[in-house]
Amino acid sequence: MKDVKERSEALLALYEQQSEVEGPVAQRLLAAEESRYAASQWGLMWRKFIRNQAAIVGGVTILLFYITALFADFLAPYNLEVRNVQYAYMPPQGVHLLNEGKLQPFVYGIVGARDPKTLKKIYKPDPGKKIPIRFFVKGEPYKLVGLFPTDIH
Repeated sequence: MKDVKERSEALLALYEQQSEVEGPVAQRLLAAEESRYAASQWGLMWRKFIRNQAAIVGGVTILLFYITALFADFLAPYNLEVRNVQYAYMPPQGVHLLNEGKLQPFVYGIVGARDPKTLKKIYKPDPGKKIPIRFFVKGEPYKLVGLFPTDIH
């Protein structure tokens, strides 16, 4: 209750100051001070949120997740039903960004073989075959955001 009374007195003091001080600059300063005391509940929560760096990082992360989910068909290289059975157990590959000193992302081709002792399928990179990674290429048809038919990935 004291906090409310102190704020009321501070607001009253601001109004009294405003009657004494004239000029557009002073009025703008007083309006800024007044807005701090007369903020809505959402405004107060927004100010607290903006001051917390962890909340900002979390909010941006969640926003990126939502954008990724919204444009998942565009970001995915294949349709949901497409399966490459021959590469089902292949481990992930590293993406190489520089090709002969130029910025050109690529992956190496893969050679599959069987281990003679365990008969387990082993995949090895083939440095002789470089497969470029391209962006905005034609692929499986889909609807962007569920509305616009396209085949650009």
